[in-house]
Amino acid sequence: MISQLACNRSTQQGLTNFIAQGGYRRHLSQYRTRLRKQCAQLVEVLSRRWPAKVSFNIPNGGLALWVELPAQIDTRELYQAAQQHHILIMPGMLFSASNQFNHFLRLSFAHPIESQRLEAITKLPTLF
Repeated sequence: MISQLACNRSTQQGLTNFIAQGGYRRHLSQYRTRLRKQCAQLVEVLSRRWPAKVSFNIPNGGLALWVELPAQIDTRELYQAAQQHHILIMPGMLFSASNQFNHFLRLSFAHPIESQRLEAITKLPTLF
C-alpha cells in the first residue's frame, strides 16, 4: 500500500503506454545495435593497434571485451601505470575469487570510441 500511494500515477501510466506501444522494445533494439557497433569499433582498434600477442573474446552480450595479455604482464601493475595517464582499465583479477587472471583485463565498449578514448586505447599497449 505504501508503494502504491507514493507512486505518481501519471508516471506509471506513461511507462505502461511506452511499453504497450513497443517503445521499450525499440529502445532495446537500438541499444543493442549501438553496442554491436561499439564492440566492432573496439575490436578493430585492438586488431590494428595492439600487438598480435594479445587476444580477446568477442562476447555475445554484455558491455566489455575480455582481453588476454602475455602471461608476464600483471594487470594490477598496468592499472597503476595506466592511471598515471588517466586511463582506466579493469584488471582481470578483480573478476576472480581465487586470484587468477592476473594477465587479463576487461575493456568496455559501453561508450563510443571517440578521439580521447581512441587515444587512451592506443596508448595502453605502450605501457606494458
